[in-house]
Amino acid sequence: MVDAADANVDAADPMRACWRRAERCSWATPGFTFQEIGSNLGDVSGTRPTFSPDGCTVMYSDAAGDLYERRRPASMMPFGEPSEMRGLNDQGGRSASVTPNGLEVLFKSDSDEIFRSTRDIPVASWGPPARANDLLTPGVATTHFDPILAPDGLTVYFAPVLDGPGDTDCAMQFGSLPGYQLCAESATECEMALETHGTCAETCAAAGRTCVTGYDEDTSACERLAEVGCDTTFITQICVCALGTLDRVLFAADRSVPGVAFNPPRPLGLELPADVTTGAYTPSTTHDNLVLVFGTIGSRRDLMYSTRSEPGGSWSAARLVPTDLLTTITLFDAAVSPDGCELAVRAGGRTAHLVYVDPL
Repeated sequence: MVDAADANVDAADPMRACWRRAERCSWATPGFTFQEIGSNLGDVSGTRPTFSPDGCTVMYSDAAGDLYERRRPASMMPFGEPSEMRGLNDQGGRSASVTPNGLEVLFKSDSDEIFRSTRDIPVASWGPPARANDLLTPGVATTHFDPILAPDGLTVYFAPVLDGPGDTDCAMQFGSLPGYQLCAESATECEMALETHGTCAETCAAAGRTCVTGYDEDTSACERLAEVGCDTTFITQICVCALGTLDRVLFAADRSVPGVAFNPPRPLGLELPADVTTGAYTPSTTHDNLVLVFGTIGSRRDLMYSTRSEPGGSWSAARLVPTDLLTTITLFDAAVSPDGCELAVRAGGRTAHLVYVDPL
């Protein structure tokens, strides 16, 4: 049975106007699932759906690659007729997402680059789009997909298509780990001095990779002492991790306030299942940045999620989103609503609308 909307949602708060719950549906409670509810999305026949921060608008790209949006007056009400996102479609577009004030939008252009556009008031047409140079990843990727803003507008998640093996692979896959210093690299392994505060097995797994071995180190970084393997705990040590071969690894970039440039992008280091051979895409998150939903490409396309206990913390190993759709159809693009209570999922040539169901 589909759960009821929370009566404590403050309808006077415009930033939560279409939320089902005042905070967030819990993805940490075992036994929850998502159930399709029918046609509230209307005839959304395009791709890359995303939700606005207030949950009242769904944005998507039609078959011609033009960006459209549909609005609704309240949670669980049907979305209205489509309207073009005026000013954006000279570049073509996918994966549009907006800041809470409605004055900035990021999207993927037909040239597979991230573009940005701004406007002075939320009801105006968008200004001329420009390439988001602050989200480039030199030496890592030249094409970028799915720039999805977090609902607070302070973090953007996206999926670069990696250029291939090269000198930056170790830094790209492990450079965000605490105390990272590259000691040596090969076509298959990265040897790094790190502040592990744990085991090398745990450290490599934090970047979604497996441990080969570990070494105690001298006070000088990168000077090996005794080999200690993968399961010995040290504050600092040298870890040797297997170098991944994924084509798409999710990145994120942060900033202090909406409207300014983002800090340099960093890899998220998600631990993906072994059968995910190509990578991840379409990342979206809840308003508190504690639930991340994304698609994966491997032996099949699946819908997965990761959680964490606090913003800035490490993401959990990826898990399948619990829904019956996974057993009946191949899932493609997906987005989670800011309150974590709804999913817009591109599945089998249509866009399905799913809602959170509490554990029994």
